[in-house]
Amino acid sequence: MRFRLTTLLYVFALIAVGIRIFGAAGLLVAALVPGFWWWVREWLRRPLFAATSVALLVATAILGALVFPFDTVRTPSYRNMEASVIKQCALALASYQRDHGALPPPCTKDKNGKPLHSWRTLLLPYLEEPELYKRIRLDEPWDSPANLAVFESTHVLGLTSPTFQLYGLPDDGAYYLAVTGDGTLWGPPPLANMQSCAADRVLVVQTAIKQAKWYEPVDLTIDEFTSLMTGDDQYEMNTVHQGYFATSYCQIRRRQGRAVAMRDCLVRFANRTKDAAAARSLVLVTDDPIEVHEIANLDWPSKGTVTRLVGVQVHWGRVWNVAVFVALALLPARWVFRRRADA
Repeated sequence: MRFRLTTLLYVFALIAVGIRIFGAAGLLVAALVPGFWWWVREWLRRPLFAATSVALLVATAILGALVFPFDTVRTPSYRNMEASVIKQCALALASYQRDHGALPPPCTKDKNGKPLHSWRTLLLPYLEEPELYKRIRLDEPWDSPANLAVFESTHVLGLTSPTFQLYGLPDDGAYYLAVTGDGTLWGPPPLANMQSCAADRVLVVQTAIKQAKWYEPVDLTIDEFTSLMTGDDQYEMNTVHQGYFATSYCQIRRRQGRAVAMRDCLVRFANRTKDAAAARSLVLVTDDPIEVHEIANLDWPSKGTVTRLVGVQVHWGRVWNVAVFVALALLPARWVFRRRADA
């Protein structure tokens, strides 16, 4: 009777700790523990049984691989995803220019010259968002109650930066900006024929410096673009690595290039340049080609990344649960090997 009561208490303890760690699957895990030790005991008693068990396990694994084939799917890098998004934006601008005879204005204005809507809003039909575009009141400002209700209830995938999502920035930020001003593609007035200037002119640049929403009529001036290209070009983000036994908090500081879509809709990743004149020439409409080695680099730089551990939070409750489960799982070993010695 004592043995049965001890065994019952052991089983209840094993199941309780298993559920505590693995949830509902803890029932299965707890059942595997005595099954494993029974298999070990039979292995020690009957070598033929052990060999047959191993053969059956191998055959089952092979059969499972044949019946359920799997493919290794590579997750695209953030660099490739960023290139895809900004390229679609550039292609949408080219389609708009083809249909309307010119690039969209940086922003629409009312009769008093007050900005109404950004070119990004005008581009929605070309970004597979025609229904969203129909719901927007173009004769009202972007921040009117009716328009804000529409904007804040939607998510436009074609204007969401995968890179800044990684940094934990809002999905609805203005991350793809035009460079406006006299002599640029965006004018005033916007260029009627994008083919009339050299191909290596920046059409859209990826940046988060405006800290605005994508539907706000904000963009970069030539001077702001120049400062962006010649500045420190440094990003900072705080990351949380959630582990089972501990959560670590890190601060990452890195130098990084940015994606730019050129006039010919090609995407490049521009690094920092010390030449302000060269940076300005990237957005000024001329027929002269530009030779700027910084913008020809298609890879984001990996150097200059500094990761600092800010803090660690140990989940002592989980550590204790696992320690107890391991102790309970190993407890039958004494019984198995004692029986072996007695035999």
